[in-house]
Amino acid sequence: MSTKLILITGASSGIGAEMAKQFAQQGHTLLLLARNSKKLDDVCSEIKKSGGQAYSYSCDVGEYDQVQTITNTIKESHGTPDVIINNAGSGLWRFIEETSYEEILANIKVPYLAAAYMSKAFMSEMLERNSGQIINMTSMAAKMPFSGATAYVASRKAMIGLHEALTMDLYGTGIT
Repeated sequence: MSTKLILITGASSGIGAEMAKQFAQQGHTLLLLARNSKKLDDVCSEIKKSGGQAYSYSCDVGEYDQVQTITNTIKESHGTPDVIINNAGSGLWRFIEETSYEEILANIKVPYLAAAYMSKAFMSEMLERNSGQIINMTSMAAKMPFSGATAYVASRKAMIGLHEALTMDLYGTGIT
């Protein structure tokens, strides 16, 4: 098995942290991103104590300027990831009339804008290399919407749209 350089957003807890630990056990090198630097460092330390390779980068992936800074640092220090897992997510479950404009934007920033920013940040290098994999995580709300979570459901549906559009754009490139 060849080892990969895997970037995971939302890696400080939940599915992101668990994926990081599992991939580290398989011998892959992890680039872990999340807003909560304390929890992120704890995940990174746990991986290193188990003999794995992991690097933590505290970043709000819903903010383009932070993504640009961190991805430039990653390119200089590690190169271009083989795999990007757009896992960062947040959300409020509220009816639209109960949701502020700021909360609507926050729901769209993470996960949707975050995934778009991360994918774009490494796309030129992946296309030049003609290889890579982008995994976009969402929730069941993307396929089975429910009442009382308008902005949340819309942001999860946007993830499906991004994923489907990237799939079409990247057909035949060696990037999946």
